[in-house]
Amino acid sequence: IFGFGCSTCKKLKKLVDNIVRQNKLEANVEYITDFAEIDKFNIMSSPAIMIDGEIKAAGRVPTRTEIENWIHRSP
Repeated sequence: IFGFGCSTCKKLKKLVDNIVRQNKLEANVEYITDFAEIDKFNIMSSPAIMIDGEIKAAGRVPTRTEIENWIHRSP
């Protein structure tokens, strides 16, 4: 999760944490707030979510279903 600490960013982090916990997934969920790190990935709006090195969404909180689909499709 990439974000600057705003309420929307925190909402996405909480949603992802809940999905990981409820599905008993082994996942490394990071919340990156450092501008230099975010800039490395050319992210222009937050929050953003990356799964397995691919930015899946930026500037919005994806739905629970979207996130679950992305997770289950990843290798």
